[in-house]
Amino acid sequence: MADAAFGHSVSVSGGWAVVGAPYQWNNASDWLAVGAAYMLYLDQGIWTHHSRLDVGQGYNCTGAAVAIDGDWVAVSSPGDYPSPVIATVSLFKREGDSWTLMQQVGPSQEGAISVALAADVLAIGYPAVGHLDMYRRVNGVYQQERSLRSNAMHLGQSLALAKDGTRVVAGGSWPAQPGDITGMGGATVYDYHTDKADWRRAGAAEDVCRKASSMAVAIAADGLTFALSCPSVLDTSTRRDAGLVEIYQKDPDSSVNFITVASMRGDQGNKAEFGTSLCYDHSAAEGEEVLVVGAPHENSDQGSVFVYKAQGVEYTLDSRQVMGQVGQLGASLTIDNGTIMAGAPVYSDPTGDGEEGEVVVFNVI
Repeated sequence: MADAAFGHSVSVSGGWAVVGAPYQWNNASDWLAVGAAYMLYLDQGIWTHHSRLDVGQGYNCTGAAVAIDGDWVAVSSPGDYPSPVIATVSLFKREGDSWTLMQQVGPSQEGAISVALAADVLAIGYPAVGHLDMYRRVNGVYQQERSLRSNAMHLGQSLALAKDGTRVVAGGSWPAQPGDITGMGGATVYDYHTDKADWRRAGAAEDVCRKASSMAVAIAADGLTFALSCPSVLDTSTRRDAGLVEIYQKDPDSSVNFITVASMRGDQGNKAEFGTSLCYDHSAAEGEEVLVVGAPHENSDQGSVFVYKAQGVEYTLDSRQVMGQVGQLGASLTIDNGTIMAGAPVYSDPTGDGEEGEVVVFNVI
């Protein structure tokens, strides 16, 4: 899989994982990045390749974003060429030991896609146009129930769903001033109201940082706390992108705002881009959150993964995992029941012919 960027995206649920390789080519003479998504399964304690998911012909950069929840997998194909971009999300269901394509949402010409799955809910972000679409699975079919928009320019560049599917957090950015194409980073929160059968804006965390295009979001197991990152926050002494992660909860004095209750920064003086990826373990015990943070450019692009454990709003660094060679470990992250998978999409196998990519697995003790 030369130059495939295997591990660009990754998601795990139970004994199954899906890994995206969005830059994989069809063959050596075809420079078009059709991309791919691969299923892995846990076999007697070892993660093993199972199959490649077939999204059909005509889609590019397949696997740019992936999500798995139980027996369902979502794979985005945001496209990059030819113009105009044709983007779609493919939905697969496990039947026995096989994964079958059940449905495709799209095609859309609205740009790159982020995806999230939880319970019977699918969220799709279209940051190029600043909105996200919410779908609900009814009788095995995902049906659109709402298109959500806000004043964020790039709403949906990152997404996270609460494990019960009743809250979605969408990363985006707000114009700092008229004509500002970068803006201030933040997140918008929407809750599903069962009595109204509708999604409503619950509030926002705004003015977090500039250069917000690579921000990540994650929702804690309690469904009330979320993490928001800005990997581009500078160390003022070196002007390097050290990175910042902030933890938010609802402001008790406001019905629309969330406030910072904790924060952590990347290694000062190091271009770490701490917070490029984030994930919470939704299986953690109540009151004992586990947050995992990726810093893929730390140590000259070797990359690092940081594991934090929290009691209430007190976050303590528990461990740090490193690659030991260039790979950008932590470019993507996922965790389930204490098992962490970290993508290293530019890792090169010495016996290969390009940046194949790798996924590293380790456990929270």
